[in-house]
Amino acid sequence: DKTPTAPQSRRPRPSIGWFATAKLCCKAFWNVFVRDMLLPGDPMNGLKMRDHRRPTIRRSLASSAGLSLASIKEVAAKYEGASVNDVIAAVACLTIRAYFERNDPSVLARQQRFTATITIAMPPSDDQIGNNFVPGYLKLPIHMSDPCEVLWDLKVQGDNLKLSPEAPLRSKVLQLATDSALSKRRLVLQSLDSYGKVTAVLSNVMGPQELVHLGGQAISDMSFFVLLPLGLYIGIVSYNKEVFCGVSVCAERDRAERITALWGRAFEQLRESTMAHSGMVPKPPSARCC
Repeated sequence: DKTPTAPQSRRPRPSIGWFATAKLCCKAFWNVFVRDMLLPGDPMNGLKMRDHRRPTIRRSLASSAGLSLASIKEVAAKYEGASVNDVIAAVACLTIRAYFERNDPSVLARQQRFTATITIAMPPSDDQIGNNFVPGYLKLPIHMSDPCEVLWDLKVQGDNLKLSPEAPLRSKVLQLATDSALSKRRLVLQSLDSYGKVTAVLSNVMGPQELVHLGGQAISDMSFFVLLPLGLYIGIVSYNKEVFCGVSVCAERDRAERITALWGRAFEQLRESTMAHSGMVPKPPSARCC
């Protein structure tokens, strides 16, 4: 019998001063009470759901070839404090950028906002069964052409989400709305309106890191999909020391394989740009905390 390996410890939270903490608190209140409720969402683009209150049920699904997990870790090690998730988020952003370069360059020329929802884990309550999470938001810098700058930008955004009180604040607001006297129809419409502001959802899960079998048949790869009323869904799953990307898009908008076909090349661009640096990749001035 193999001795089970201990789970890897999570990356320590970065430390910041009181001024940066105050900025994150102000930004959290702005995002939850102003942006979420009052401000418009992403402008329309070729991947966004046309009518989020009447989402289509016709979807196109596809899965990419696997990326070497060891190569992803090699890239992450060149950025101070970066994780595998930071690299994966950057590859997803570069994949979307490559898609628009081929199909609608005007989105990049206008530096059009492109937001993705991610899940932020919350501590479960005593009487809760299953996962407890709230949505968080990443502004994917698809207008940036330098892959290293893309990774740094997303890493800083991820660090800010970990340090910000935005997730617990949004969780409390959602709970108050659920417990309020609002009708179920109104709650459903508010949920659709909230998700309808973004273009994409990014999520990832960890699968077995060794080859597994089902009914005596070896499983060569895995895909991970969640069907949501959004234009673009990107699900990342790691399995057997590889990372696979599953894509779901509105069938009326495009075919998912036109996106997954760009996944491998996007990683190679990031890897080549990263390894061009003899040492650690320096943080650009634009990648500032908070």
